[in-house]
Amino acid sequence: MTSRNKSSARRITVQIATASGDTIEAWVYLPEGSGPHPAVVMAHGIGAIKAGGLAPFAERFSEEGFVAIAFDYRNFGGSGGQPREVLSVPRQLADYSSVIGWAVEQAYIDPRQIIVWGTSFAGMHVLELAVSDTRLAGAIAQAPLTDGLAAAMMAPPKNGIRLFGLALLDLLGSLFGRQPIYIPGHGKPGELSIGCCR
Repeated sequence: MTSRNKSSARRITVQIATASGDTIEAWVYLPEGSGPHPAVVMAHGIGAIKAGGLAPFAERFSEEGFVAIAFDYRNFGGSGGQPREVLSVPRQLADYSSVIGWAVEQAYIDPRQIIVWGTSFAGMHVLELAVSDTRLAGAIAQAPLTDGLAAAMMAPPKNGIRLFGLALLDLLGSLFGRQPIYIPGHGKPGELSIGCCR
């Protein structure tokens, strides 16, 4: 499925296979010309999906001659995986790796000119990938999470204790086949969430 958007970038939707058998849904923004083009692999921050604001960034990269690949992590958005909306740092890093592997195989992408881009929580991922994935030519980390402990310390102590308690209950429950305990990624002041407010 190809659609035109107001930026003149051509966008296609692709499904990328993973080792687990789940698929990753990605929007691929194609620049003008036959290529091979440099590419940027993009994902969103904690709990967010590609439809939550990645398009303007991807369109701009495409206008500058990059193939921009914006994807949803497994268990989120248009990607496969169960249970839904369960965050796993190792799986998210593996998802970046799967998308990079797919990009390397595309004839219209220069495999020597692939970079990764991430914002917030994904900024942390791209910093890790920049030092561990030799297929990459570079990384862009926009407002990256670089110190999770410092970020956690900024949350009200009561929320931290409640979140830790729920995490322990979830872990114990998983050992006995119980359903996961879901905690909203974002909330209003006074509500318990991962991104809780003061």
